[in-house]
Amino acid sequence: AEVILFVTDESGMIKHLNPAAEREMGYTAAELIDRFSAAALHDQQSLLARAEMLSKELGRKVSPDFDALKARVDAGLTNELEIDYLRKDGSRFPVSLTITPISSTSDGHIEGYLGIAMNISKRRKAEEEILKVLQKEREIGEFKSRFISMASHEFRTPLSTILSSSYLIAKYTDIADQQKRERHVGRIVSMVQLLTDILNDFLSIEKIEENKVDVH
Repeated sequence: AEVILFVTDESGMIKHLNPAAEREMGYTAAELIDRFSAAALHDQQSLLARAEMLSKELGRKVSPDFDALKARVDAGLTNELEIDYLRKDGSRFPVSLTITPISSTSDGHIEGYLGIAMNISKRRKAEEEILKVLQKEREIGEFKSRFISMASHEFRTPLSTILSSSYLIAKYTDIADQQKRERHVGRIVSMVQLLTDILNDFLSIEKIEENKVDVH
């Protein structure tokens, strides 16, 4: 099997592990069997955090050792968790770990535990990539919102000027008002040119995003 399998006694002492466990952990079976608790394979900080969480959940003191791995099993609860494993060389990797009790007596006394762990490094990396993409999408969404707000402001000012000048031109009906009409026509022409410049700026941004323009 490509998953890590190990068997412990009631106290958590390792009694058996499969070849996949040896490959993943960098230990030989002889280095671990009857010499270390299964807790020794785990990152100590992860065990401390889990022990604290389980102490609150179960209403009893859970110690940061093998107890932190089997406490939910002893309480008759499902016990699947994600936790870091430590290799012999000190490197770590995340696993999805399930621990189940081993019982062979008529009274149901637990004589040991079976641990099944799967390396989830690839899945964790994929999740991190997804989170990065989602963060990027959020940033793009925020940028678009700010862009729309800015564009609305930039367009509103010249459009207001054009509207007011057009209204005033309609009011100047006498020949004597020609100079005033020309002044407002000039303002309209100026504002139309400004709008054209703003649109060209926006189009430039689009071209830059599409790599159609080299930025210096």
